[in-house]
Amino acid sequence: MLVYNAERFLDEAIMSIREQDFGDLELIICDNASTDGTEAIARRHAAADPRVSYHRAEINAGAASQLQLVV
Repeated sequence: MLVYNAERFLDEAIMSIREQDFGDLELIICDNASTDGTEAIARRHAAADPRVSYHRAEINAGAASQLQLVV
């Protein structure tokens, strides 16, 4: 999941994924240096669920560079 300043919708989006009953699930959240509460929300979910991991870019380098983190 590529995110940037997604605070408004992020908690609901992550919860909808975490609530799936599919057992072999991995959610990788790639934050493109958000300046809102995105980081705190994503870290909270990553701490609560081992299927969720969070990666944060130090600078906003665009979506293409974020995709390279998970490919």
